Amino acid sequence: MLCLSLVISACQRPEPQSITSLEINQHRLQVELADTEQEKFIGLSGHSALCADCGMLFSFKPTQTTAFVMRDMNFALDMIGIREGRVVALDQNCPPQSGPNFTLYQHQTPVDYVLELNAGTIARLQIKIDDQVIFN
Repeated sequence: MLCLSLVISACQRPEPQSITSLEINQHRLQVELADTEQEKFIGLSGHSALCADCGMLFSFKPTQTTAFVMRDMNFALDMIGIREGRVVALDQNCPPQSGPNFTLYQHQTPVDYVLELNAGTIARLQIKIDDQVIFN
């Protein structure tokens, strides 16, 4: 998530987030939870990779529009916007970025969650708008 007023160095990375699972199209995914502002700001920055069925789930309460950048990422991602247990937004193959200029990935549709997965997962699992997301 884009946070202009929050500055966090690598040495301030929080402890690993809690892990849960969810299902989309009858496929179970293991996800780290990003609930705090610090966890949301750092996201997957600095991770070297994700397993094929792993991701990060960003929680937004209350429901809101969101904006993400691919700052300090080492691999491309797919992003899924979720509201009320349904897919409402899809961004595929978002490339890693460095330097002062970032592409902003905005969801104009308000969301409860954004799920980040390895690039290509949306296509591999044939995820589409209005698919159900089951939280375990």
